[in-house]
Parts: sequence; structure tokens; C-alpha cells
Amino acid sequence: MKRKRKAKTEAIGPLINEYAAGVDIGSREIYVAVAPELDAGPVRCYATFTEERRKRVAWFQERGIKTVAMEATGVYWIALAELLEEARIEVCLVNPRHVKNVPGRKTDVQDCQWLQNLHSVGLLRAAFRPPAQVRAIRSLWRHRDSLVRQSAWHVQHMHKALDQMNLRIHHVIPDITGKSGGDIVNAILEGERNPKALAALGDKRLKASRAILIAALTGDYRNEHLFCLEQAKDGYEFTLKQIAQVDERLEAMLKALEQRQPCAPGEQPAQTIYSEIGGDLSAFKSGKHFASWLGLNPDNRASGKKVLSAHIRPCGNRVARALRMAAQGLHHANNEPEDYYRRMKAKLGGAAGLVAVAHKLARIIYAVLTTRKAYEPALHKKAEAQRLARSLEHLRKKQKHTV
Repeated sequence: MKRKRKAKTEAIGPLINEYAAGVDIGSREIYVAVAPELDAGPVRCYATFTEERRKRVAWFQERGIKTVAMEATGVYWIALAELLEEARIEVCLVNPRHVKNVPGRKTDVQDCQWLQNLHSVGLLRAAFRPPAQVRAIRSLWRHRDSLVRQSAWHVQHMHKALDQMNLRIHHVIPDITGKSGGDIVNAILEGERNPKALAALGDKRLKASRAILIAALTGDYRNEHLFCLEQAKDGYEFTLKQIAQVDERLEAMLKALEQRQPCAPGEQPAQTIYSEIGGDLSAFKSGKHFASWLGLNPDNRASGKKVLSAHIRPCGNRVARALRMAAQGLHHANNEPEDYYRRMKAKLGGAAGLVAVAHKLARIIYAVLTTRKAYEPALHKKAEAQRLARSLEHLRKKQKHTV
């Protein structure tokens, strides 16, 4: 533990959380602050080693701290949050954008005091965190997503090596990791250079003719590019093995949490959605609050009764991205979200219509998970009939007014 830091802070409102602490986390040092009434040295600095973290948690317990506020920056906060939860101390994880200090007061000491001050008067809103079991699944699912991206990079490296040898195989065979493409690449790496022999390995159902295959497989072989091709192929196969291992572990973890969730339309990336939020959405007051957390609500900025901007705010929420992907597959689904997407696309355009459908899917998922009732497609026909009736009535009134 380093030397104590003395600093004075004044409460900015009535005291609500008397035993609240603030933590500013860095890669090398962590600053913690408690109320001046609880300790003569209310601000302290610790190293980031595990033993120092445990000492800090013990110090919190000695001072009677019940809740700790910290910013959700990177992954530095995770280890400390887990230790605090094991000690039964509430963790209030906050968005750094919501707790910015005034200009000129940006230091580690002042940051932890600012967090403690805001938390003590109840001005901080904790971020949504799913249960520990869901967080474990989320970690593996995100790791799997990174492995899938790595496999795509290896395929791109294979394409580059083939292009450098002017082998146009990936231009006539869509997937070089499939049966035909894989056999041809393996034969090339084994030493086959005859384009006719390589073309014979292609499936008869390929759209490209045999003559085009032979022309595409006639190249200028170079040892350095062949080495790069072999490295990329080995990396791709190794990544596939890792993905299979992650899938086995995920399957075992999901079986331990065997809970059949009601389904909602357009929910193709269901695994991503469940791994990120779990099956309990009671932390959100309504479907609108849930959609706002996903970043699918308009971020209205108004001044003088004039709307300056209504674009959605930049948000890297993985659930929102999964819902947009699900919305893209609703072109011919013949259900309520598909009709809604068609109307919103005509009204707002393709991009905004996609966000509107993702917002609707978010509200449907919230209703399904909170009421524990399956989505009923039969309600769509009734709602569609009511909408058509309103449209016809509007046209009748418009026709009378015109006449």
C-alpha cells in the first residue's frame, strides 16, 4: 500500500448511502475513497496485485462499507468486482460517460472521491449485470466469437496466398474451405501442380465448367507463398478445433442451466441474446427501458422546443447487433415484424426501418421473458385487421373531404 492521500470533499446533496466507497481503477494503481467520517485517511492508493486487492476488500469490511462504485472501463474492474461480491459488498458499476467530473479536476484522487460523493447521495445508476452463471456463458460465447473472426482471417490469408500465385480457385469455387476447395488446396500443398488433375478434384455440380477450372488452377507457384498458404490453412483448422472445444463446454454449461425460454419471431441469434442478458429482465422497468439500454431508442436532443438531433446514440451492444441481424432475416417471414419492417422501410428508409424492427423485437423479447408466455402469432392477424380497418376509414374520410 502506498502513502495515504488527504483530500477534502463536500457532499453535494443529502446523504443516502453512508457506507459507500468510490474506486478509480487503473492498470498499475487503484485509488479508493471512503467518507472522511469513516477513516482519518479517506483516500488510499493500492497496487493491482491480488494480495493488495484482498487487503483493500478487508479494509472496506473494517470500515463497514456496504456498496462500492467503480467505472466500467476495460476489464480492470472485473477481478475487484468479483472479490467484492464474494465479500458480500454491493458493486455499483457505472458508465464513465455518466460520471464525468468538471474540467480541471481530472486526477485519480479526485475521481475516486467524486465517485464516492455521487454514490453517497444516490446519484449513480448501476449498470445491468446478468447473474454469475450467465456471465460465465457470456465469456465463453464472446471468446467463441473472437475465434470465428480469427478463422475468417485465416481464410483471407489463404485467398491472399492464392492470389499472389495467380491461382483463381476462390473466384470459381465460392468456399475454398468446403469439400471441393479443400481437396484442391490440400493437393496443391502435397505437391500437385497439374491443373487438369486439380480440376478433376472439383465436384461435378460446380457452376464453373472444367475449362474454366483448369484456367483458374494454372498459376505461378512460389515456395514462399505456398508456405504462407500452408500456415494459413493450419491456423484455420486449429481454430476450428478450438471452436469445437468451446461448443462442447458451452453445451455442458447450458445443460446445467436447462431452462426452456419462450421463443420470439426473428430470434435467429438467440444464443448471443441469452448469453448477454440471460433470462431475467426484471432490472428494466419496461420494454422501452430495455430498448433504450440497447441503444435502439432515438437520442433526442432538443433546445428551445426545437429537436436538434434524434439519431440513435453510438452503442456497441452485442444484443442490439444480434437483433439487427435477426431483423434482416424478416423479409419473407410472413409475420408481424415482417409487416412492420415493410411499413417502416417505406416510411423511414432501409437503415432506419431496420433499427425500428430491432426495437420492436427487443420489446417482444422483453414481454416474452417477463411474462413467461410464448409469442402468439395469432395476435398478428387481429392487429393487422385492425390496422387495415383504420387505413380504410382514413381513406374514406379523405375521399369525402376531397369531394
